[in-house]
Amino acid sequence: MQNHTPLLLLGASLGLIQGARIFSHRDHDLPPNLAEWPSHFEGAALHLIEPTEFEKSFAANFPGDIATFRSAGRQIILRRATRGTRRLHASETCLRAAGYEISSRKIDLENWLTYYAKKNDQILHVREQITDGSRNWNSPSPWFWHATLNPKSGPWIATTVITPVKSL
Repeated sequence: MQNHTPLLLLGASLGLIQGARIFSHRDHDLPPNLAEWPSHFEGAALHLIEPTEFEKSFAANFPGDIATFRSAGRQIILRRATRGTRRLHASETCLRAAGYEISSRKIDLENWLTYYAKKNDQILHVREQITDGSRNWNSPSPWFWHATLNPKSGPWIATTVITPVKSL
């Protein structure tokens, strides 16, 4: 059984889901093709993880929708923001609060922030990025200012990929 603690701490959650389609009070604000989550990520099928009550509570105040999936041994968190918000924060903030030590922060060639999070004998490789489909941000702060000053350029998808690893 996989440990879902990082997901809980990241506020990974969703509205009422049937399959991979999300139903929430925000659906009417989105074009029909944006109201659905993808079925695959990086060539692997996405399998929905049901949210906890805490995660549902977090999602109720998030300006958009959140869903968490399993895929090829990884956990994928997708957060769709419909406006600039400080509630879209970096995963490392939550992982640090949960006692994880963050190391090896890097920006890769595709503008993903990547790092390792370690707690006891658990090591996670984490990648995250925010995109509007044409532009990418590797940190919530510059994205926030762009989204606030350019509200019609969204919605934006923040993707966090958590892969358990054996060792650094």
